[in-house]
Amino acid sequence: SLMLESDRRRTRERHLQRVTADLATADTVDEAGRRLVGRLRDILGARAVSVYVADAEQGLLRRVHAVGRADDPLDRYDTVLR
Repeated sequence: SLMLESDRRRTRERHLQRVTADLATADTVDEAGRRLVGRLRDILGARAVSVYVADAEQGLLRRVHAVGRADDPLDRYDTVLR
């Protein structure tokens, strides 16, 4: 049990380090979103991941990047009202 927990902790730390490195080296929000989507998909084992950025002035969320789904359904969700 202790060995399993120790292994899980090391895995989580490794994932966090990779995400941090990806975000720290991104030059733009769009690039950070693209990197985050790819990394989260691997970490979570998800088939589809989307990243949105909040636009407080307009009161909406804007999709930065998405993977794993056909573009047609996602086109409806490029922007989402709060």
